[in-house]
Amino acid sequence: MKLLSAKEVAKLLGITQTTVRVNASKGTYPFRSLRVGALWKFPEEDVMKFLYGEDWKPTDEDRTSD
Repeated sequence: MKLLSAKEVAKLLGITQTTVRVNASKGTYPFRSLRVGALWKFPEEDVMKFLYGEDWKPTDEDRTSD
């Protein structure tokens, strides 16, 4: 499972990292948010399915970038 940073999610959603972290701490997102120490991480598959729909599948390139 590839995890995205708050910075990566912010770029995908077109919002600031601060907004991503605040919303994650409030449980606002319909995708999982994982707290790792002081950092927030987000499963790539969850975020992409939120953005592009349930039919989203990782490409071979996505699978090998871990």
